[in-house]
Amino acid sequence: MQVNAQAVRRWSTALLLLSILISFPTRDSASSTKKFGPSETVDRFCRLDLDGVRLDSTNPHFSEYVDLIGGEGDWREEPVKIVAAFRIGSVQRTKDTASVEVEYNLRGSLTGALETDQLVVENGSETVKFPLFRVRGAWKIKPFELAPHVSVDALRKHVRGIMESDEKMGDVRRRETLQKLLAKLGSLDG
Repeated sequence: MQVNAQAVRRWSTALLLLSILISFPTRDSASSTKKFGPSETVDRFCRLDLDGVRLDSTNPHFSEYVDLIGGEGDWREEPVKIVAAFRIGSVQRTKDTASVEVEYNLRGSLTGALETDQLVVENGSETVKFPLFRVRGAWKIKPFELAPHVSVDALRKHVRGIMESDEKMGDVRRRETLQKLLAKLGSLDG
């Protein structure tokens, strides 16, 4: 009888610990519920975009990106802007709307939906105003005509992923074009 009582206590303790661990919020779930200000919301969006989140909906961070967007509208797909960095600028804010300026350090742009290797080198800057509005206390970015702004590494990784996918499916029609694009992307490193 004493062995059974010890076993019951051990199982009870183990179940208690397991229930505590399950109910304890993880770092990811805690961050997804945190409410950020307008500049932090845009900064998170730009970091995800720089890492290529809008190039492919299977990106592991795509749901985090979706959480930052509110309202109806479309995003441009082209030209994909290749950027070295971005900087959050001025913020204009009212009670329920805001506008955040972002300055991008451009390296190049790509048109042709990866069916061409039309990479244009662009050394300069671009300033974009992000429109935001508040939804239940959280700042959301309103979709607007902004094409993806990605790093060279993110675009390179995306192109390689497409090449691998094409190869698995036996599709070689754009292999040469994508190889040329990868070579051109190498010229933007640095």
